[in-house]
Amino acid sequence: MHVDLMQAQVPDATTLAKMRHSLKRQGLGKACALRLNLGLEKAGITARGGSIVDATFTWALKLHEEQGPCA
Repeated sequence: MHVDLMQAQVPDATTLAKMRHSLKRQGLGKACALRLNLGLEKAGITARGGSIVDATFTWALKLHEEQGPCA
C-alpha cells in the first residue's frame, strides 16, 4: 500500500485513536498489528516506534521584529 501524503488526505490522530480502540474492543488489535508488521517487513521497513503529529500548514502574517508577538 502506498499513500502519497502530498495528494491523499491522512486521518487525524483522533480518528486513528478511535479506530485503534474499536479494534481493541473487538479483540482484533493484535492480529491487525501482526499483519501490518508482516507487510512492513516484506517491504523492507522496520517499525520501532513513533508518534502521530497533526502538522497542518496554514498561512500566517509575518511580524516585524520590532512588533514582537501578539498580546
